[in-house]
Amino acid sequence: MPELTTTLEAGYPNSDYTFWIGVFMPSQTPANIVAKFHQELQKALQAPAVKDKLAALGVEPMPLTTAEFNAQVKQEVARYATFAKAAGLKPN
Repeated sequence: MPELTTTLEAGYPNSDYTFWIGVFMPSQTPANIVAKFHQELQKALQAPAVKDKLAALGVEPMPLTTAEFNAQVKQEVARYATFAKAAGLKPN
């Protein structure tokens, strides 16, 4: 079996990856629907049963505003596009 190396060990600086999950909607979704969904999702994340289940899975919720989430996604896309290009990866 080949020896495994991290991306950092392979010489790719700033290539560490934090796994996260987010909820996406079509870009044309009306703002009031996005806001309502966001409000209900925040409530759900506070429900004891949801909190317990996530904790059992080792998941730590990091609630963001919709603006913060949009900024996070843009930052991640730019970061990993740069990494993929440096690694010579091409889309199929």
